[in-house]
Amino acid sequence: MPPARKTRRTRNASQRRSTTRTQTDVARQTVAAGIAGYVGRKVVLDTEGPIMYLGTLREVRPEGYWLEDADIRDRNEGHVSKESYACEAKLNGIRANRRRIFVMAKVVISASALDDVIVEFPED
Repeated sequence: MPPARKTRRTRNASQRRSTTRTQTDVARQTVAAGIAGYVGRKVVLDTEGPIMYLGTLREVRPEGYWLEDADIRDRNEGHVSKESYACEAKLNGIRANRRRIFVMAKVVISASALDDVIVEFPED
């Protein structure tokens, strides 16, 4: 009897992993469908860490996003915050350092059109 119990646990764990993978795949597809509306537009892809990506979105796939004329920005390499850098890019244009780049969907925590960035100046 103990071997049957072990088999049952293994089967349940396997089913849980399968369900989790399915939910993750559905979530990625949903996000990809929403971001697909930005194809052809300049976008800002933000990550949880210090990296952000700016560029023209050319293609959306479940596993990631193709950007052209892209700027990979590492917050650790400068003194400007991510938000300030996005505002500067809106005002002055994207300073491309890559012709084309593929950004993995799993690293992106938010996406917006560069046109949607709100530039506010402090009042004197």
